[in-house]
Amino acid sequence: MLETRVTFVNGRNHILVGDLVVAGPTRAVILSHGFASDRNGRGRLPALAAALNAAGISTLRYDFAGCGESDDDTLTPEGLRDDLRSAIRFLQQQGFTHIGLYGHSLGGTISLWSFTPEIKALATTGAATGPVHYNFDEFFPQTAVNKLRRTGIMPVPSKSERRPVVLASKTLMDSFSTFSSEELLSPITVPVLLIHGGGDDEERMLAATSHEGIHRLPEGSVLEVFPEAPHDKHTVWPQVTEKLVSWFREHLGEY
Repeated sequence: MLETRVTFVNGRNHILVGDLVVAGPTRAVILSHGFASDRNGRGRLPALAAALNAAGISTLRYDFAGCGESDDDTLTPEGLRDDLRSAIRFLQQQGFTHIGLYGHSLGGTISLWSFTPEIKALATTGAATGPVHYNFDEFFPQTAVNKLRRTGIMPVPSKSERRPVVLASKTLMDSFSTFSSEELLSPITVPVLLIHGGGDDEERMLAATSHEGIHRLPEGSVLEVFPEAPHDKHTVWPQVTEKLVSWFREHLGEY
């Protein structure tokens, strides 16, 4: 199917870049990437988009502001939510009426936080669904952590080929431990699919948080754990893709 490079503007007047595939006139899923990544997601997001397209579901992959090809910005929780809600408005302007949200890791958390009543379906992989406590010294270069403490902005080595560094605000880094499951999950009124792994400490921590919080989600929500999968899910991506496509086919509604 034809993939079209598109641009749209967020609420802060940044230009966001994405890839749109129209596989049908009404149903679409927005794919939000993880922290310091981009809309390619190391190949996972194009593969998921292609599988959704084959099922007749249109897709929009996009770069958050400050990531990939989108305009430069410093990442904040509110800015990321504004980006996703701008993507929702963009799809609505294209005539899509049955919109679902998928996000990986930070993109999944932002997808949950961005829920509004017009969203028909939600699914995440490796998302924080409540407060999680990271030791940043284990995940990022010491020079980056020191700069965060000194200036309030952390230069993070990017996982994207399109830019070497992503700038993360102290507000964003603090939010990992301050987001509550009630704030993230209680407003959601549609069933949610939460997919986690168990193959590394990060995923075990995230899965435990989801296990504690899933009671806040509507009936029909599912927590699926792949015990051997690490946070990036590369080792089980075909199986994860199958679960996600099945979920959106069931929950997005009719054409």
